[in-house]
Order: sequence, then structure tokens, then C-alpha cells
Amino acid sequence: MSKDIESNKQEVKLVIARMLEIAYSKDSGMTSNILMNSRNATLTIDQEGQVSLSSSLGVLVFNGDSAINSMGIAFKRVKVIFSNSTGMNLGYSVNVNLFSVSFGFRGSIDLKKLMTTCSGLLCRAARLLSGRRDQLDSELLQAMGR
Repeated sequence: MSKDIESNKQEVKLVIARMLEIAYSKDSGMTSNILMNSRNATLTIDQEGQVSLSSSLGVLVFNGDSAINSMGIAFKRVKVIFSNSTGMNLGYSVNVNLFSVSFGFRGSIDLKKLMTTCSGLLCRAARLLSGRRDQLDSELLQAMGR
């Protein structure tokens, strides 16, 4: 896998983790229900930054544009299919269409680790003041199965 694709893959993992973080902040009950109680769920992000997290148990739609723009990634579409057979460990399959290339990859998410990553407003402010953004990104990537 080329260095550019590997770098894009890591960036996409961070975007997915941040979208799940936003979904939890919008409706933690629905997000938890979708991710932990359904066997299959889908997260889609379109070129306008609209995000949809859905399963047979419900749908959560929100705008993730600001988080995507802060990453500096230009893409047309991301589609993530989650499969849950073990509760707190989700398998996922990602298909990404960047403007210049398309690629896919698989992995797993440790939901407990992802949910306990410090991500509240006070934690964000502390990270910005102390330059800990790289540490958070590293924690998010670890939860995404680096």
C-alpha cells in the first residue's frame, strides 16, 4: 500500500472516530443502541458533510462538516459498514472515494476504548492549551484498530 494511501487511511479512521464522537454527543442513546445492539449498522458521509448512522434500530443524521474540514481531507463519499457480534468490539469495512483515488479497508473498533477517550469540551480545551491534540489522535487511532 502506498504511503499516501496509508496516510489517507489513518486520516479516514480519525474522521470515522470523530463522527462517532459527534453522534454520541448528538444522541448518545440512539448511537449506543445502533452500535451495540444491532448486528449491522452503516455510517455514510457525503461530499456536503452530511452524516448518517443507521441500522434497523434507528437513524441518526447530523452535519459533520466542521470536523471533516478541520482534518483537511477532501473526499466525495465515505461508507462504513459495522458488524457487531461481540458487544464492545465492532468490525468495520470502509469504502472511501477521495477526489483522486478510491480505496477500502477493514478493521475493528474497541468501543469501550473509543467511548472513554477524553473528548469533552473541558478535555478539548486542556489539550489545546497543552498541545495534546496528537495524543488524542493517537488514542482515537488505537481505538480504531490502528
